[in-house]
Amino acid sequence: QVFIYEGDNDISSGKTRDEILEDTKMVLDKIWSSDPETEIVLISPKPSVARWNLKEQYLALNTALSDLAEDHENLRFADVWHPALDENGMVMKDIFIQDNLHMNQKGYAIWETTIKPFLKDCK
Repeated sequence: QVFIYEGDNDISSGKTRDEILEDTKMVLDKIWSSDPETEIVLISPKPSVARWNLKEQYLALNTALSDLAEDHENLRFADVWHPALDENGMVMKDIFIQDNLHMNQKGYAIWETTIKPFLKDCK
């Protein structure tokens, strides 16, 4: 089982949704060429106060990644975007450290709740 967090820094650096999607597909192909049974979980880019101005680009990428996951049996999509929004659809401000980009303990607790159901039992 492999978890991939893709797109957050890419969008910020100017990459397009399509470029990120192609990079993602290349990584998936490399993993599956080694072991086609590998389950891969794509973790959506998270929202942040610092990059809220790029919201529409992140949403477009998240939709594309979710759609990609629907097309593959061993690919799943973990949405950490929506759980990090408040009741007004705005990014929560209390889940980040001072830079308003990197998460604090509260932010990572949201990730834990979201991603934990995807984890396979590793006994």
